[in-house]
Amino acid sequence: MDKKGSHVGMMLSFVIFVTFLVFLYSILQPVIKIRQDKKLILDSLIIELAKMLDSTNYTRGSIRTLNENFVVNLNQIAEEYDNDYEALKTDLKISSGNEFGFNFIDDEGVEIIAEANIPKSVDVYVKKIPVYYVEEKNVLLGFINLKIW
Repeated sequence: MDKKGSHVGMMLSFVIFVTFLVFLYSILQPVIKIRQDKKLILDSLIIELAKMLDSTNYTRGSIRTLNENFVVNLNQIAEEYDNDYEALKTDLKISSGNEFGFNFIDDEGVEIIAEANIPKSVDVYVKKIPVYYVEEKNVLLGFINLKIW
């Protein structure tokens, strides 16, 4: 019996496999890009919000220490969020097509909330930031939760 084989089947399988990988990449690539964009927007929001809150010794990636006017400034930003969202969004350099919200939980669990209704059909990207802030000569720990959708 003469067994001369052809590599057509193996080549066809390889071409189908490579085509599948290209298809998979083309499907997943936009999702990966959106996540990277949202992460960049969150990082930018952290920096711009810290500037608005008059932070001191701000270093990206570490716990922030904020001055005595922190809670007052945060309440003003929350009021601006409710009264003139688009202007605040421009001040924080958030591009159109992206929405944001935040809340602050202080040492006693009291919250300052600046957040619109988030549609259930969108992905929400959240970053929780620990902050030390000064209130009545006491240094307290709180958390800011930033949200982008």
